[in-house]
Amino acid sequence: MALTPSGFWHGLDGNWSTFKLSLGPLEKPSSWQSFHVLVSTSSHQIKVPFSSYCKTLSNPWGPDCGHLRGVRDFQGISSQGFEPSESETWSATTREDMSIFAFDHDEIDNRTHWSVAPGEFFHGGRELKIEEADPAKGELLGSFGMSAIPASIWFWMPGIFRFTRSSVWRASFLQALTFETILPAAYGYTAGAAYQNAPASLTIGYYNSSLLLPGARSFAFSRDHDLKVHLAYIQASETPGRSQNSILAEDIPVLLDSSEPYLQFPEVVCREFQNTFGLEYELETGLFLVNSSTRARLRELNPSLTFALAGGVEEDGSTTSNMEVVLPYSSFDLEIKTAPHTNTRAYFPLKIVADDDFSVLGRTFFQEAYLIVNYPYNNFTISQRSFTPIGSHGPNLTRIHAEVGSSGDGPFPNIVIGIVAIFAIFGYLVAIPYLLFYAIPEIIISALFDKPRARRIEKRQKELEKLWGKIHGD
Repeated sequence: MALTPSGFWHGLDGNWSTFKLSLGPLEKPSSWQSFHVLVSTSSHQIKVPFSSYCKTLSNPWGPDCGHLRGVRDFQGISSQGFEPSESETWSATTREDMSIFAFDHDEIDNRTHWSVAPGEFFHGGRELKIEEADPAKGELLGSFGMSAIPASIWFWMPGIFRFTRSSVWRASFLQALTFETILPAAYGYTAGAAYQNAPASLTIGYYNSSLLLPGARSFAFSRDHDLKVHLAYIQASETPGRSQNSILAEDIPVLLDSSEPYLQFPEVVCREFQNTFGLEYELETGLFLVNSSTRARLRELNPSLTFALAGGVEEDGSTTSNMEVVLPYSSFDLEIKTAPHTNTRAYFPLKIVADDDFSVLGRTFFQEAYLIVNYPYNNFTISQRSFTPIGSHGPNLTRIHAEVGSSGDGPFPNIVIGIVAIFAIFGYLVAIPYLLFYAIPEIIISALFDKPRARRIEKRQKELEKLWGKIHGD
């Protein structure tokens, strides 16, 4: 499943490639509310701009607010954001939108949309929740969370607990998609690079092998299933006044997160960046600015930064040398607009974090890096991105299997086997007495109510498929 970029570049903190997301019932395309959104590798949520922000008197961006936030016209009229009152699938009680999640021109079974039937719950009450993108948290644009980890942890035991719809647990989009299709919970992603005129790439269940360069490395997930690696060093070359400069000399853990553009490091590391590139720190905004003369000099020298990721493994499990991703200065030559009626300013996407906070390699890093995430096999892979033109044949999609990044324990790591064993013993010793009082009535309830409901859902899905065919003339 390859999602085609929107073709639009958005952002007040740089030019970022986006994807088009539409919300609304499949049978009524005229009611879809559409947005250009970014990709978040750390979030499980789908966030879109709500109209309430742009409609307030405190909105600083005026009539262009909706456009700046990636909001598309609604029914031929300029929109300021998602309007719950205009949505036929919005629930005011739960503040959830049981919508179609529609992407432009993706390829899955020759269809463009993956649907959730409004008002119905698929196989145990899985549902998707729309969150509001909050500008106060730096969320000017909407975002599409690609984490497969749900909002809360849930479990069930046969004969004791019955898994029912919960107000706490919410499946992520990636989970829900894999529940309803044959696609694995895996994806390939790169943020795109405006300076190369190369848009973002997002493929679900597959990766685009034409975007990989030799030397890719695989890493196991952290215990909390975040994309964490150890950064062995950062080396700058051809910087003003010297040919080589070591910015980071010791190994530190970092999180890979495309939600924000910044590289986030402790102050001592940020000061090394500042001294190396001649940056000016603005205390009021926390930005590292680049004055015009320094910017001209850096563009002339075109220095590069090498990020060495430690802890890679080969397919046979043996350790490897550091894996390097090289970013040219063009990756960091960004402009930001912090207030209306002001000019954009050149800045370096760098942010200071507390010493005890995790350092982060943000969206800037993913301009030159290609990421493959493989949740079933508990690993992810990083490669330098290739900018070689793909050509008229389109992307070279390869299904993500175990061989893509072998680090990790596979679909059934030892800890899972141990938990299953404990549950089995517990069930044998404790759960059997409950079977007569719970399991048998549950089977009866399932036969009388759940199975008929499943048939209704299946019937509804077929109706939606027929409507799809009528809309597109299939």
